[in-house]
Amino acid sequence: MKNAIITGASSGIGKGIYNFLVEQGNYNVMGISRRGPDYEIDLTCLSEINNFILFLKEGAVDLLVN
Repeated sequence: MKNAIITGASSGIGKGIYNFLVEQGNYNVMGISRRGPDYEIDLTCLSEINNFILFLKEGAVDLLVN
């Protein structure tokens, strides 16, 4: 199964895309934003971004929606 990361997944278009991909079942979906749903990250904080990059290096990302 492919992996997808959706930024801004707690509201608006990001949440809609996140929910759509989860319902389709074709991707392992990770939603990120300052409020989750899966991974909370403040994209204005350099140390949090660096930690997330280290996390990403552990696996492949097939789809990124920002």
